This record gives sequence, C-alpha cells and structure tokens, in this order.
Amino acid sequence: MCHFLVTFMFIILFSCSTHKEISNEELNSVLYENINKYNMTNDLKYLNQAYDFLVLTKVYKKDNIHAINNAPITSILLNLGKYDELEKFMFKTKAYTQYQIQTSVNLAKYFAEPDFKKSTVFIHNNLHLINDSIKRNNSDSMIYFDYYNMKALISGKEVVLKEIDSISKNQAQFSEAFYQILRSSIVEIPNAYFK
Repeated sequence: MCHFLVTFMFIILFSCSTHKEISNEELNSVLYENINKYNMTNDLKYLNQAYDFLVLTKVYKKDNIHAINNAPITSILLNLGKYDELEKFMFKTKAYTQYQIQTSVNLAKYFAEPDFKKSTVFIHNNLHLINDSIKRNNSDSMIYFDYYNMKALISGKEVVLKEIDSISKNQAQFSEAFYQILRSSIVEIPNAYFK
C-alpha cells in the first residue's frame, strides 16, 4: 500500500511539472470553454482553471501562441488581475497595435488601482487616446465601443445609456442596429468593473 502511494505521488508530481503538449486549436477550445462557464456563473474558478491549464502548455511557455488565442488569453489575464503578465504578453505577441496595448494597459492599471480618484486618470488617458483616434477616423464604429465603455466606467452605465439614446435619436451617424448593440455592450459591463 505504501509503495502504491509513493508511486501515485511520483506520477502526480511528475505530470504536474511537465508542460502539456497541446495544439493552439485545442488550447483555444479549453480557454473559451472556461471563459463561457465564467460568463454564465461569474465564478472565477473557471478562469483560474483556464489559467492553470494555460501556464502548463508548451505553446504558452515558449511564446508560440497562435493569434486565435490572443483574445482569450488577454481576457483571462485581465479578469484575473494579472496585469503585469498581461502587459508582457501583449508586447510579446506583437499581435496588438500600439493603441490596443496602451488602452489595455491603462484599463488594467485602472482595475489595479483601488483608489477611484487615482484610477480614473487611466480611463481619462484612454478617453484621450480614443478621441485622437476618432479625430483621425470618425467613421470607424468600433472605436465608439471603446469610447462609451471607458466613459461608463467613470460616469456610470445610466449616464452613458442616456447619452447613447440621445445620440441615436438626434445625431445618428450609424444604423439603429449599431446603437442597439452599443447599448447592450454597456448594459453587459460586469458590475464588478465599477468602483
């Protein structure tokens, strides 16, 4: 019996210390499965499971991440508060534009800073970057998602929803469907993101 336990412990320790051989496609499936479970339950154990699985894979350890995994990895690191690792990951992948890195890092710093007054500086930095992007190309509807999601973090959902409703009625630049989707994106911001 004692020999069995020693052998069993050895197998567990050995298997935990090695990196898993897994393809990027299989990794993507595991990450999204856990993200979906987290989204349905708000239980961080699913993100922790995804992260624990991720760090044991060879593709992650060897910086051999395929583009299909950039978004789920970014989401997991952001939602788990692993901001330093997030920033390193984003710079390493070279899959993100400077704008995406800056706004993501500012958002991560917003979440990391417990003091509301200090944290809003990072959101204001993002709003400045977003406004500069809008000035360069105001027909890019996706940039407005960034703008209103950031603004909601400092102004609140209700204020931003009223502004979206007003714009969609009085100064509509995009389709009604766009404003409905934008509105939904604001409503769906997790309450845990607000300070």
